[in-house]
Amino acid sequence: MSDLPTPDEVTVATNVLRQEAGIWDEQSAKLSKMSTDVAAREFGRLEAGLFQIMVGPYNEIIDAVAARTREGATAMTDIGRTLRSVADTYDAEDKASEHRIRNIY
Repeated sequence: MSDLPTPDEVTVATNVLRQEAGIWDEQSAKLSKMSTDVAAREFGRLEAGLFQIMVGPYNEIIDAVAARTREGATAMTDIGRTLRSVADTYDAEDKASEHRIRNIY
C-alpha cells in the first residue's frame, strides 16, 4: 500500500475540489442568464404580424430551450454543492484521522 497522504496533501486536494465547484457555479450562472435571454425571445401574435402561423411552434422551441437551460443550471449548481460537500467531508475526516485509523487510503 502506498504512503498515506499528509494533511497538506489532503488540503491541496480539497482546495482543488472547491475551485472546481466554483467553476461549476460560474457555468450555472451563465446557463441561468441564457435561460432568461432565451425566454425573452418569445413572440406575441401582434409582434409576428404576417408570420402569426409560426408563433406557436416558435414559442414552443423557445420554451423548451429555456427549460433545458434552467435544468442545466440547476444540475451544475448541484454538482458544485456536491464537490464542496465531498471536500468538507475529506477535511473533517482527515482532522479526525479517520482515514489513518481505518486504513482507508
